[in-house]
Amino acid sequence: MSLFVLLDSKNLSEVKQVPLIVSGELKDFCEARLIDYKVLANPEKSDLKE
Repeated sequence: MSLFVLLDSKNLSEVKQVPLIVSGELKDFCEARLIDYKVLANPEKSDLKE
């Protein structure tokens, strides 16, 4: 619920439209596992499913 408040979103669909910045340990985690975290910065261009 706090994520919704921080992002000023009313539902999960709105949360999925907010660009995210990945840095620090999470970025390192993704890079070590070859996870493309950059798609999170442009949710409308990604193929993230509902």
